[in-house]
Amino acid sequence: MKTICGKDGKELALVLSTIDYITGEGKQFFNNSDDVLQIGSLFFGKDSSVKPHLHKVKESSNLPMEILLVLAGEIQCGIYDDNKRFVEAIALRVGDILVQKSGGHGFSFSSDARLLEIKRGPYHGKASDKEMI
Repeated sequence: MKTICGKDGKELALVLSTIDYITGEGKQFFNNSDDVLQIGSLFFGKDSSVKPHLHKVKESSNLPMEILLVLAGEIQCGIYDDNKRFVEAIALRVGDILVQKSGGHGFSFSSDARLLEIKRGPYHGKASDKEMI
């Protein structure tokens, strides 16, 4: 796992590779327990089960967080801090996960790519969702 921080030490993003995923039975969470979105790796052996359950409603937060999973292709990702300053470039490959905790990002694609995006809602269009860098 790689943590990307701004010059002020604030965590901007986590990058998880397939080698970070848990291989034995159990679960491992990668980010802070107080983050708005949680990301973990879970492994269940054959014939195991999870008891049916509901998740309790929690206090809402306006913090933007986004998770991107690379399903196909390779992506060049630029990470920016909250002041729109470039911090670091990183290549994301199949199976890699970007957890954007704060700041921003941009992407370039040298080949076809497929991503799975998970982010906080609601979504009311680009104008209310994004501030361009």
